Amino acid sequence: MTIPSGSLNVSAGITVKALKNYEESYLNQLLEKIEYVKKEKGLTLKLADKASHYLVLVVFSVAIIYFSISLFFDPLEGFQRALALIIVACPCALALGAPLTYWSA
Repeated sequence: MTIPSGSLNVSAGITVKALKNYEESYLNQLLEKIEYVKKEKGLTLKLADKASHYLVLVVFSVAIIYFSISLFFDPLEGFQRALALIIVACPCALALGAPLTYWSA
C-alpha cells in the first residue's frame, strides 16, 4: 500500500518504508508550486490585493466615523451597526476569491 507524504495515522502503529526522498515527494512539489505562484503573481492578483487594502481602509474609516457620531445618540446601537458593517464588508471574499480563480484557470 502506498501512503502519500503528509498522511496522518489515526489507527494502531505502522511501519513505513520511504520510497522517495523529500525532494521527490508530492508534498514538496505542492509546496514548490505554491511558492512559485506567490512569487509570480499576475496582474489580476496584484490588482485584487491593492483593491482589498483600499476596501479595508474605507470600511474601517466609515465604521469609525459612524460609531463616533452615534456615541452622542445610542452608543450600543452604534457599536453594533459599525461592527456589522465591518463584518459584512470583510474583504475575505476578494482576498480568497482571486487566488482561487487564478488557480482554477
